[in-house]
Amino acid sequence: MDTFADLLARERRSGAPALRTHGSRIRRYTYTQLCTLSWQSGSVLRHVGVAKGRKVALAASQSPEPVLTFLGAGLLGAVVEFEPEKEVDARALVAPSTTIADYELPPGGQRIAYGERPDDPSTMFFEKEVWSENPVIPPIDISPDDPVLAAGGEAYTQGQLLAAAERVIEEYDITDEDEVAIRTPLTEPGTVVAGILAPLVVGGTIVFPGEDGEGTVAVADGDAPESRVIALADVQVE
Repeated sequence: MDTFADLLARERRSGAPALRTHGSRIRRYTYTQLCTLSWQSGSVLRHVGVAKGRKVALAASQSPEPVLTFLGAGLLGAVVEFEPEKEVDARALVAPSTTIADYELPPGGQRIAYGERPDDPSTMFFEKEVWSENPVIPPIDISPDDPVLAAGGEAYTQGQLLAAAERVIEEYDITDEDEVAIRTPLTEPGTVVAGILAPLVVGGTIVFPGEDGEGTVAVADGDAPESRVIALADVQVE
């Protein structure tokens, strides 16, 4: 796979599990749902002016919305930054409704809240906007050389991240039966590679374990309850 267009192609839709999150309730998504909702998330971002090379700031939590936003932004050729500073330099900010008012955006920037419906009418409600979109792939003009992730002062391309995911799959023998538990922050490129992209490339399942969930393998910085651990320090993006 070279770009997010390959990762989220129409033919990748199936009833196989793609994402599971543990929180106040367990939420499960199949590959059909993940692909379709990622397309719709990309369309929402496009409507607010996100385009190739533009930035999307993403305040993450252990929920599906950050994953869908990251994937949808990638389809547009946009660049995602996880856990931005409070003064956000981005075309769109996607954050939990409980904290979204804490951020300052530049003129023309759009807040998109997920979780509870936001009180501020100028803030878009992620769930409402995404579900109102047609379930079609947004117009795509991306290449492996397009940056998709900003972290630690570096920009990482779609090709770099997907190639790193392939190396993780090979080194740790990840298969479509694996459930990869994310136990490190999404601000780390290695977490994005091993926790989100590697399971999706191979057809496995992303897991946000919360306090009561586990996977078959973990992305961790130290010990984890899973019997197999992908050491964050060993995930290299070249």
